[in-house]
Amino acid sequence: MASTVRGYLLLADITGYTSFMAGTELQHAQAVVQEVNNLVINSLTPTMILAEVEGDAVFVYSPLDMISRGESLIELVEATYVRFRRQREVMNTRTTCTCKACEAIPNLDLKFVVHAGEFVMQNYGLQQKPVGSDVNLSHRLLKNSVAEATGWTAYALFTRESLKALGVQLSGLLETTETYEHFPPLQACSLNLATRYKEIVDTHRYLLKPEEVDHSFTMDFSSPPIIVWEWLNDLSKRTQWSEKGSIWTGRKRPSGRTAVGATNHCAHGGGESFERILDWKPFEYFASEYTGTPVTVIFTNRLDPQSSGTRLTWQVHFKIKIPRWIRRPLTQFISKRFIRTQKYYGTMKDLIEGQHAS
Repeated sequence: MASTVRGYLLLADITGYTSFMAGTELQHAQAVVQEVNNLVINSLTPTMILAEVEGDAVFVYSPLDMISRGESLIELVEATYVRFRRQREVMNTRTTCTCKACEAIPNLDLKFVVHAGEFVMQNYGLQQKPVGSDVNLSHRLLKNSVAEATGWTAYALFTRESLKALGVQLSGLLETTETYEHFPPLQACSLNLATRYKEIVDTHRYLLKPEEVDHSFTMDFSSPPIIVWEWLNDLSKRTQWSEKGSIWTGRKRPSGRTAVGATNHCAHGGGESFERILDWKPFEYFASEYTGTPVTVIFTNRLDPQSSGTRLTWQVHFKIKIPRWIRRPLTQFISKRFIRTQKYYGTMKDLIEGQHAS
């Protein structure tokens, strides 16, 4: 008998699919839908596991322990939507076709449903799929009251069960009660993705200027950016690869999540330091300011996808008013002798590869 799995169930559904397919050139319409579905699949996996493509919807899942940092799943949804919006613009710009399908590309949008519950894996030919009451409920949730109440065409609906499993308490979300036959009333919270997209793309990008970079290095990982991102920012994982005796804990969380202005605390060797997030672009890069040390320090981490995994670029700037020709060699000496980020990132790399191998 198959054992019960507790996990996350996620559906990404194309808004406007029915009207898009109706009365348009089928071949062109299907090509557009396939491109969108492929983008969604590539973005959501390998963090989650593909169950199947259901016409206008992509269904993925994962056991709870595959996502140890709950915020990563929320960031994954947002990053997928940002990629979709960028690709929608590219598709609309590059086409010279005047058929109804190609002209209707700007009308397409994406919505997501995220639920947590129990399921069992069942074989369908050579493929396994999760089945069970919570799987059925997840699909029912695609028909909800959000669009009717708000007019939103792009949103992410999280059930209370999913937010509890993720361990996050987000603020500023739309709260609704969804009712379906054979199920008790369900509490859900929804995020307006169109608004989040604008916030993400409009946020000032904090990057060190070339003349501000005092020391840097690159390191290649065999895992995709989201896995490296998780190890960089999951504070329990960070404690594993940081200096021996260091303990990382989260402090301030704007709107209940990591974002610009969020703070973390590190206790180490009888001392302590504080990290404040200056910029936050999930799976791409983040910038942090460290205080509680003799000198305030700015770190940036950029993740660039490679065919073989991820290239991480780390940069540091010391905020001290001395000539650059003195600051740079001093920073390099301090970075290698005392901060030792390259050494600790090497430890992180070993842990990631060890987990992947297992």
